[in-house]
Amino acid sequence: MSIKIAFSKTEIDSLQFYIEKITSINSNKDLFDAYNYLSKEKDKRSDLDKTYIYYNLSKIDYTLGFYYDSEYNAVQALKIIDKIADSDFKTSYKKSLYTLLGKIYKALNFNDQALNFYNNSLKIANTTKDSVVIYNNIATTYKANKDFKKANDILLKAKELLPKINDQTEVARILDNLGAIKTILQDPEAYTYLKKSLKIRQKLKDYSQLYPSYKSHFNYYFSKNNIDSAKKYSDLAYNISKLINSPSYQIDAIKLKLKTDNNVSINEFLKLTDSLEKVRNINKNQYSLLKYNVNKSLLETEKQKNQKTIYKFSLIFTIILIVLILYLLNIRHKKQKLEQIYQTETNISKRIHDEVANDIYKYMIVLNENKLDKQLQLDTIEDIYYKTRDISKEINVINEKSNFKDELKDLFSSYSNNQCKVVSNGVSDIDWNKINKHKKITIYRVLQELLTNTKKHSQANLVVIKINTNRKKLELQYTDNGIGTNLNFKNGLKNTENRINTLKGTITFDTKPNNGFKAQIII
Repeated sequence: MSIKIAFSKTEIDSLQFYIEKITSINSNKDLFDAYNYLSKEKDKRSDLDKTYIYYNLSKIDYTLGFYYDSEYNAVQALKIIDKIADSDFKTSYKKSLYTLLGKIYKALNFNDQALNFYNNSLKIANTTKDSVVIYNNIATTYKANKDFKKANDILLKAKELLPKINDQTEVARILDNLGAIKTILQDPEAYTYLKKSLKIRQKLKDYSQLYPSYKSHFNYYFSKNNIDSAKKYSDLAYNISKLINSPSYQIDAIKLKLKTDNNVSINEFLKLTDSLEKVRNINKNQYSLLKYNVNKSLLETEKQKNQKTIYKFSLIFTIILIVLILYLLNIRHKKQKLEQIYQTETNISKRIHDEVANDIYKYMIVLNENKLDKQLQLDTIEDIYYKTRDISKEINVINEKSNFKDELKDLFSSYSNNQCKVVSNGVSDIDWNKINKHKKITIYRVLQELLTNTKKHSQANLVVIKINTNRKKLELQYTDNGIGTNLNFKNGLKNTENRINTLKGTITFDTKPNNGFKAQIII
């Protein structure tokens, strides 16, 4: 894919003369002369000229099989072209550089990178011929990856475009590669495509393109075990490789000739040599593209560098702030926990003093005065026991891990007596194993607080508790038929509200004096 020079006119004739030596190779000397001239000229020229020179230096290296040098020069051209304002020229040139880099990486067995560059090139292709060329390159890369079906599909796309182009060189290339893929797929049409391609190339007398045709014919006959015909084409391939002075083609042709000798040791040697060469290529740390990306980042504006510095300090500050907040929250949580423990202990102490200790003291006075008969003494002791048990129940550890429904039933039973019946519905229908620990503990404590409130203040003789699930939410309905209360004075229920709010749930009270009490909870 050649690009005509469109840059400065200084010494343009000399530059164009050597560029033409690259596109019409007569000998390696022509390439060396052109390479020597361009290497000296690149430092004297404008950026636009440098781009053109680096591109052609890369083409020479690629032709001679110096792929890493070719990669380096292509990347240098890409670095310069990045600085140029967007234009049709820039797009066309980038497309050529992407295609060349794709070919280089394919030669180095970096097929994923090759496909990436080819696809980028295809996106900005603006002629049918360009698309055909790129499709061909993509197909040969899939072939290298042994994805022969994909390669065949891509080449068929290219074949559909052939009537729209007049370049017989590209037509022959597509037909030859399609025949080579179909040879591997054992498609009976393979030879038809190979034959058509060879005829076109022989007619064009394009010696550099005859080598791929001879190699494809060799592979076709070799796959059919037709050794005589295979030898014929390996000889033709070797002769043409010498004629065009391509070291890489010559080495490849010798390998073809050795295959037909049917020598097990030689074939094993060839396999090992190929494998070793692939490993060497992969292990070589010569990614000019990586250097290009590094240099590109180093050339960022001072503003971008300052922004990165600000971002880094902001990130560090944010991390420190988050750690500090978490630390303070942890301290606060511990403090709240200690305060909660203290408050619980205070409440227990107060209740034991007010409810139990006072009763015991009164009982002791009456006992000393012998004012109670034996039955009344027993009743008084039993009453003290029940008060002690109720306090214990309110602060006991809840077994939320198993048999939680039994825990709830025991709770309801402990508050149910002759004066007030507690009826529950739906407790056994809930799969409590799917409810997390914190929810279960909250449900238990909230119901406990509501029952305690009813017992102390409502004068109810019936409490109904319904529990069910609705859209993955738990719904609890608590109702008693007591005297109700004024919601403006619900201080005793504040703790209950706080528990539900902690779980981001809702609790709604519906009560009026002398009209019972209702609470609906959703968590």
